[in-house]
Amino acid sequence: MAIKTVLSLGEGVRIEDEGEDRVAFVSPPAAFRHRLSLRQVTPGLRAALQQLYEPGASREALAVAVAGTDGSAGLAKLFHYLSSLDALAVLDRRIETDAGPLASLHPVSPFLRWDDAKAAADQRFVLSRFACVRNAGGGLLLESPRGHAQVRLLGRAAVDALHELARPRSAKELAGAVPGLDEEGALALLRVLANAEAVLPSQDGSLLPEDADPVLAQWAFHDMLFHTRSRMGRHADPYGGTFPFKGVFAPPPVVKPTDASGAIPLYVPDLEALTRTDPPFTSVLEKRASLRDHGGEPLTLEQLGEFLYRSARVKDQSSRVDVSFRPSPSAGALHPLEVYPLVDRCRGLEPGLYHYDPKGHALHAVSGPTEAVRTLLQLGGMTAMLPGPPQVLLVISARFQRVQNKYQSVAYSAVLKDVGCLYQTMYLVATAMGLAPCALGGGHSDLFAQAAGLDYFAETSVGEFVLGTLGPGGSEAARGERWHAPRPGPGLG
Repeated sequence: MAIKTVLSLGEGVRIEDEGEDRVAFVSPPAAFRHRLSLRQVTPGLRAALQQLYEPGASREALAVAVAGTDGSAGLAKLFHYLSSLDALAVLDRRIETDAGPLASLHPVSPFLRWDDAKAAADQRFVLSRFACVRNAGGGLLLESPRGHAQVRLLGRAAVDALHELARPRSAKELAGAVPGLDEEGALALLRVLANAEAVLPSQDGSLLPEDADPVLAQWAFHDMLFHTRSRMGRHADPYGGTFPFKGVFAPPPVVKPTDASGAIPLYVPDLEALTRTDPPFTSVLEKRASLRDHGGEPLTLEQLGEFLYRSARVKDQSSRVDVSFRPSPSAGALHPLEVYPLVDRCRGLEPGLYHYDPKGHALHAVSGPTEAVRTLLQLGGMTAMLPGPPQVLLVISARFQRVQNKYQSVAYSAVLKDVGCLYQTMYLVATAMGLAPCALGGGHSDLFAQAAGLDYFAETSVGEFVLGTLGPGGSEAARGERWHAPRPGPGLG
């Protein structure tokens, strides 16, 4: 089987003529690659470099062309230019066989350093537990959050090879197991996969190499993928406020629509008076803690109203753009978060599930204390290590399309940052009010979507916050429990 590696310029990379004997390679601005200017480019070298546009050319074919026009001196320049392009990570590589293309490698960041020595014929490799395959553009795309390149699987043999690489395999072993793949083709494929960090050298099949590394072993697959794809550096996806669905889908409204007829009006505190009577900010900040010791007397509807007004209401709404302003910050002022009080005990309010209207400052009953609501309350109590259900569990949901309509790559990350901001705002308000707050580190999103009658992918829970009256132990006892008691659930400190 004849194997050929074809080089071509990455997506969006172009060659610009700088006059006389100079050309420049220019990448799209979002790629964060500097401009590469080449000097002493002869007409023969210029023609060879132009071949790097799709469909590209092999290194050997380029060398033959340049040797015929510029001789050995031209070859030295060509290889230097190609090395410079590799250092800039702007060259794609496509493995072609007699049967057609096998796989191609596409750098996604300037940190990729192609290395032929990444795979040797006598080495055994195993598929990384961080590697994943998905449908992209009608083909299969392989990527790993550990790497700086993506691999397109262009031939059936490449897909079959991945199945085999679930166990350590050398190029020879791979060729013997995959129909239509010889040892030379298997080694070329392993080089591509290794440079994308999709496979790793492994001599011992009993343990993945990443599981023996004290740093990598502690990363979960989904955590690493989420981290790398919501930060710049290891992907080439559009990033930030690109408005990808503008003119395609309308974003959800600033405030979630409610039925005004069933509204339960809430107490509105006198903010001017509170500026005089509240404890000093530094005192509130220093006393903030997760307090799990609740009092015998339950929270009152007036206290709940004051708490929600001070932490989650709409203070102002833009008349020009689809944003609002509230006590806590939000990415792009989009405020996708909704607050749903699940009430077990609150004087003046029947047990059940409610939705908070942040503009009308009112509650709307969603359901009574159904089995799903009771289970959510029990889970909240267990997570916070309470002896029973909390007085009030505030479930924080997100209307995801509020954020996805504007942001790419960072949408869900922005939602979680919003949750953190709201958590701290709720903590500080509760502390100033002398209540017992406790943010939780996890919850049951499917159960909440069922309880509230929501479409899981349109809106569901992304945070939970326990609220109650302060127990007799006070903050010092709670602080001691926080540091010394075991935690069966992911409560926050």
